[in-house]
This record gives sequence, structure tokens and C-alpha cells, in this order.
Amino acid sequence: MLIAGALALFLVPMFLVQALMGNDEVVVPELHNKTVLEAEKLLTEADLKILIEDEVYDEDIEKDRVVSQLPKGGTKVKEGREIAVVVSLGSSEIPVPDLSGKTEQEARIALENEDFVLGSVTLVTDSEKPLGVVVYQSVEAEKPVKAGTSIDVMINDPDAEPQAETVT
Repeated sequence: MLIAGALALFLVPMFLVQALMGNDEVVVPELHNKTVLEAEKLLTEADLKILIEDEVYDEDIEKDRVVSQLPKGGTKVKEGREIAVVVSLGSSEIPVPDLSGKTEQEARIALENEDFVLGSVTLVTDSEKPLGVVVYQSVEAEKPVKAGTSIDVMINDPDAEPQAETVT
């Protein structure tokens, strides 16, 4: 019994010291609009860890910057805790598909598949291009623009009113 009591007197304080040392609280830094590297550095300095929970398109926050965090900056948490962040992929600009040589229906489908909208369709006559297909688009192919942008096209049609100049 004496040995058990001595062992308890030795072990209990040891467990208490470990428990107290591991329970230090720190203040979570504000990470909004910081780069991922800046956020990771701030968290490391506060004895915290970063957890990239998600990546989203954000029109207002540049690519690779923190959009949101949980818990919020200013909150007290235990050392070593992971702080979840959502990181911006930047603007939702995507390249416009090449519509040249496509019929109106094919152009509409190609645009809708990429989250664009077929705008106005103008019929033109161009003897150098195949009939019934797109010969011009208002936004250059592969140019990055925001999703939802309306793209106008001109389609070669022999019955269209003659144009003053050839479409290229």
C-alpha cells in the first residue's frame, strides 16, 4: 500500500503538469485575405495548424488568398488545433470555346456547356467560308471571361443581306 501511495504521489503531479502544459490557449489570428503562405506562418507562430477545407471561386478575393476561416480570428483555442480555411481560386473567368465552323445549335451547346450564353445571331454572306456555320464570334476563342457572359456570333448564310465587307 505504501508503494501504491508513493507511486500515486509521483504520477498524479506528472499527469497534472502534462495536462496543464497541453491545455494552453492561444488567440486565432485573423486570416481573411491573407495568402495561404502568410496564413500558415501566422498559425505556426501561434502554435496552430492550417487545414485547407475548400477552394472556391471568388470575384473579390485574389487566387490563393483566404476567403474565410473557422474559428474566426480573435477566438481563443487550445494550442495545436487545426484552423479550417477556405481559399480563393480567384475570379470565375474561363476560356471561351472556339465556335468557328459550328452550326448555331452546336455553338449554343458549346457555350452552355462552359456556362456562357449565346447572344445575338447575325446572318452574313461570306463566299470564302462554309455555309451555315459560325464565321465570327464577339469574344476571341480561348480568351478568359466571366461565366455567364453573352457571346454574339455571325453565321454564314447565302440568303443574308450582303455585307459591306467580308467577315474574317
